[in-house]
Amino acid sequence: MGATAVGTKVFFAGGQSLNGFNYSVVDIYDNSTGLWTTANLSVARSGLSATTVGTKAFFAGGGAVVDIYDNSTGLWTTANLSVARADLSATAVGTKVFFAGGSAGGPIGPIIFFCS
Repeated sequence: MGATAVGTKVFFAGGQSLNGFNYSVVDIYDNSTGLWTTANLSVARSGLSATTVGTKAFFAGGGAVVDIYDNSTGLWTTANLSVARADLSATAVGTKVFFAGGSAGGPIGPIIFFCS
């Protein structure tokens, strides 16, 4: 499961059940209203990591897809990692999002996303 916050919202995305079922659900808590809502990732998966840059939250892992939520518009978009991977790490510095490590069946280096 990947977790991050953007604005007044906290996101908990993906995960896996005890029987190996991957989830696409994103649970969203809005601290300003005290309400929970849900959304869906573009693909059900586990082994996610998440981070935030500006008004955008990024969810990657469990495959090649990166789901991106823009808090200023409320819209979801996607991008792709160069190599599908799971159980990776994520962080951000300035306008750059970094995804690194994880498992992909062989050696893999970091991936950098540039966010505007």
